[in-house]
Amino acid sequence: MGDEDIIVLAITSIFILLFIGLLIARIVFFSHLEQLFNKIEFEHRTMPAGQVWLLLIPCFGPIWLFIVIDKLSDSLSREF
Repeated sequence: MGDEDIIVLAITSIFILLFIGLLIARIVFFSHLEQLFNKIEFEHRTMPAGQVWLLLIPCFGPIWLFIVIDKLSDSLSREF
């Protein structure tokens, strides 16, 4: 292996580790969102808690995030 191959391997490894780290962070965040929806009384929820996991779908997730935040806001307003 030459020096260029080692540099490419190092950069690729860094990007893979960053991708895995960001994916884990997103999963933890979505898990907390689901737990928050589950703590809201059923009659006050404006969407099922399990729909939070739709945020993992590529290209759909960023759009769905706005809907989830709006539904969470409505649910919390109805709860309190």
